[in-house]
Amino acid sequence: MLAMQSRFRQSLSLSISGLVLALWLAAGGLIFFQGKSMRETVRDQIVSRDAHLLGALAQLEGAEDGLGGNLPEDRWLAFVENASQLRDILGVRLTEFETGYEESLPIGILATNLNTADVESLKQGVAIDHFIESQPLDLLFEGVGIDEIGESVSVLDLSLPVSGGDGVPVAYIRFWLDGTSISAEFSDLDRELNARGFLIWGLVGLFLTFGGIISYLVIRKLNLSLEERSRQLERSNRELEMAARSVAVGAITGHLMHGLKNPLAGLQSYLSAASNPEARSAADRMQSIVNETLAALRLESRDSKQQVGAVELKAMINRDCVQSLEEAGVRLEFLQWDRSIEFPVRELNLLLLVIKNLIQNASEACAQNAIIQLTLITKGDSRTIEVSDNGCGIEKTVEAKLFTPLNSSKEGGSGLGLAISKQMMRAIGGDLSLTKTDTTGSTFEVSLPVTQRKGIEV
Repeated sequence: MLAMQSRFRQSLSLSISGLVLALWLAAGGLIFFQGKSMRETVRDQIVSRDAHLLGALAQLEGAEDGLGGNLPEDRWLAFVENASQLRDILGVRLTEFETGYEESLPIGILATNLNTADVESLKQGVAIDHFIESQPLDLLFEGVGIDEIGESVSVLDLSLPVSGGDGVPVAYIRFWLDGTSISAEFSDLDRELNARGFLIWGLVGLFLTFGGIISYLVIRKLNLSLEERSRQLERSNRELEMAARSVAVGAITGHLMHGLKNPLAGLQSYLSAASNPEARSAADRMQSIVNETLAALRLESRDSKQQVGAVELKAMINRDCVQSLEEAGVRLEFLQWDRSIEFPVRELNLLLLVIKNLIQNASEACAQNAIIQLTLITKGDSRTIEVSDNGCGIEKTVEAKLFTPLNSSKEGGSGLGLAISKQMMRAIGGDLSLTKTDTTGSTFEVSLPVTQRKGIEV
């Protein structure tokens, strides 16, 4: 189960991490394309801004010069000279639509003429602009110095229609402007958009990571709740199964014990008449085991859910054991005894039977004036009862097979008591073990989990 939970958590973590990464990359792609679109839009606006400003100045110059119709060459030349005085102008070329007449400043401009589509747009009064990030100087002007060959500049290639007195375009003027300032604006724009894009992408990443962690915790909590419900269902099914088996085992055991009761009574009578004390003692012990098992089964059949505390358990032990111990010259002491511990009645019946058997074994193993000590404490998640004596200990040969039937160090002993007691404890989810034995005595430990299953398990 732990391995399955670990694999599920690992798979869940990888799935959510993959989803977060995929969404983050998708957000990055969206931000990139939106930034690219915004960059192109703003660049067009920057170029158009200069085009509108320069166009307004050109129209103003044309109005002042009274341009219109077919003008003399000197009038066109004067207009070009005035236009070339505008700020950041690298070159100017004026072309008349009707005659094809051109005037340029400087004279040696090598740039190719506009294509037919651009010319038609200019005739319709539409300005044409192109921004060239890197324009070689020797491909733009004649007479470029040797030291300037290969150098490039940013150029705004702008063509504007020039209208006559009637408002109809009669020519177009083409400007080559120094685009350094525009290029700097473009760089500032790129830095700003990149910074904002990375900031937004980072914030989206943090948001997705936080959302992924929250989703992981919520899903993990739901999974743990589902696992707990599954365990409860499995435990309930097991309890029902054990309860059914308990009824069957109880019926079979009861039938068996009732079948043994009468033959044992006859055997006791026979052995009593035969004057065989050892055999009679073994028969008496077997009869005691039968009677006590039948009593426990009768209590078990009540199916009580009542809880019995440590105080009641102590009283039961005193009631059933003190008198016989005093007759044998053995004193019973309760050392540490946790009063907060409780036991279900169904569990207590078999537990009391096991403790009484351990006390009887300890009494038989001790000499006169011996002491048997009992403790009841909580160790970890188990309730633990220790039964200690100050006898001579258990032989090593017997200790190895201590809980095996027909293995006993006592004279006339059958070895059934400890074997049955251990099986009884395992039937209710607990255990019985020997924790210490030497020449100063022995200690047996009975342990039961704090949360117990109901019913006897075989």
